[in-house]
Amino acid sequence: MRIHVLPDSLVNLIAAGEVIERPASVVKELVENAVDASATRIEISVKGGGIDEIVVRDNGHGMEQEELALAFTRHATSKIASKPDLYNIRTLGFRGEALPSIAAVAKVEVLTASREGEGSRISIAGGQVVDVSPWPCPVGTQVKVSDLFFNTPARRKFLKSKVTEANHVYETVTRLALSRPEISFSLAHEKRQVFKTPGNNRLEDTVAAVLGIDYLEKMVKVEKLEGDIGLWGLVSRPDFTRSNRRDQILIVNQRVVRSPLLFRALDEAYRGLLLGKEFPAAVLFIQVPPNAVDVNVHPQKAEVKFADEKGIFDLVRQAVRLALTRHDLPRGESCFGSGLSESKVAELGSRYAALSTNLVQMEHLLPPTDESDVFSFADKTQVLPSGYTVLGQWLRTYVIVSAGEELWLVDQHAAHERVLYDRMRKDQTPENTQPLVIPVSLSLPASKMEVLENNLETLRGYGFNLDVLGYNSVVIRSVPSSVSGREAEALDRVLEVLVEGRTEDGSLGEKVWTALACKGAIKAGTCLAPEEMSRLLTDWLSCDDYHHCPHGRPTFTVLTVKEVEKKLKRV
Repeated sequence: MRIHVLPDSLVNLIAAGEVIERPASVVKELVENAVDASATRIEISVKGGGIDEIVVRDNGHGMEQEELALAFTRHATSKIASKPDLYNIRTLGFRGEALPSIAAVAKVEVLTASREGEGSRISIAGGQVVDVSPWPCPVGTQVKVSDLFFNTPARRKFLKSKVTEANHVYETVTRLALSRPEISFSLAHEKRQVFKTPGNNRLEDTVAAVLGIDYLEKMVKVEKLEGDIGLWGLVSRPDFTRSNRRDQILIVNQRVVRSPLLFRALDEAYRGLLLGKEFPAAVLFIQVPPNAVDVNVHPQKAEVKFADEKGIFDLVRQAVRLALTRHDLPRGESCFGSGLSESKVAELGSRYAALSTNLVQMEHLLPPTDESDVFSFADKTQVLPSGYTVLGQWLRTYVIVSAGEELWLVDQHAAHERVLYDRMRKDQTPENTQPLVIPVSLSLPASKMEVLENNLETLRGYGFNLDVLGYNSVVIRSVPSSVSGREAEALDRVLEVLVEGRTEDGSLGEKVWTALACKGAIKAGTCLAPEEMSRLLTDWLSCDDYHHCPHGRPTFTVLTVKEVEKKLKRV
């Protein structure tokens, strides 16, 4: 085939593939256009997970009729006009790619007006203008996108289920709403309102409206100003962790971004406070001069590059660490409420479930410095059935065991995970649940509430008996016995697993049991009595694969006599 220039219709389809991956991509581009139009109210409605229909309405400044067709021409924009503008970008959009990319792969109808009572309408299908006409409507713009990828069946075939696509839409709108607390956002799916934010420019109120008041109570404030760079927002207490970075929402110059640099800064701020597979939640705003950040490094403008990467890294790390230190005590209170209930205080610490349930104690944010907290000896010899001897506990995290000519350092959390996992896989049934004397009420983010309602029977099969009260509220009446005392945290993690997987997935049960074992196991930093250590290790050694936790991590390490003698140069 000889070299030739591609027709515009094919160019548009190729370009659309870089910008529009799924319904959530359409929602993102349309909402960003509404924000750039100075809207104070944005309404999003989707059907069929956004595959069937997406409608975005705003009360922004609208467009004139002569601008309508031009808006769907590639690289037509009102955001920039010259090369220097690229280095001083203050809007979310600027390339003029979104509308033509959407119109190339869907059926689009736009109603818009810049003056009350006057307006225009345009209809486009597969990139071809069908009609442009006057159409009286309120000031603002309404864009309806239907039958996404109708002309590219191969692309449509690779979309996930409507539930999965709806969850991606929820996540996208959630991030956009949190990035603009001054704008009122509402999201509806299948005509049912998912959430609505007040638009009162208070981040705390926006977080409560979108993610729930329970979520907000687990966050602490961060604020720091250094020269012309500002940082503010919320980060989670170390006892409130996630299994991935999905809840790390980073906003640079009011643009939601993914940034490996900022992710690393967060990791450093929490160093020593979390396990390796745990991540904090965060809603962080960073404001820098427009010429100090490049937003034109990703097709979807989802990544940025900072001129002073080291300065930004240090600012985030230091500010977050300082905020965590300041809110160390009292541990039972958040910066937004008078305190937590007794059941929530119990979630902050854990003891071996089969013993002394009244010995629950709270963990500390920072590693212990008191010498008695570093190592505790067993006051009397604890000999295990295997003949091994428990010597004590180190750093309130590792149990030291004498095993003949070997010294074992056992990770108490990993060992307990293995015990709980094996027990649940073998015995857990709905009948083995633990009824709660006082039911736990909590509010959930909209996306997880949808998953919960679609999987009530599945959750009951895993031991959760739940009642849905209404708007994003649920009551937990019984839970698997292994997670008693950590009900809300366990349910949240199981919902994350359900969001990521499918009920027909053969490995879903394994992931749920792993999640429940992790949330039910004793934590690093929990002091154990000698009898508790003995019982834990006895149960652990009876497991088929006691060498590894359910995640595949080693549960213990071994120091042999020969290794000690070699290090001390005795041999």
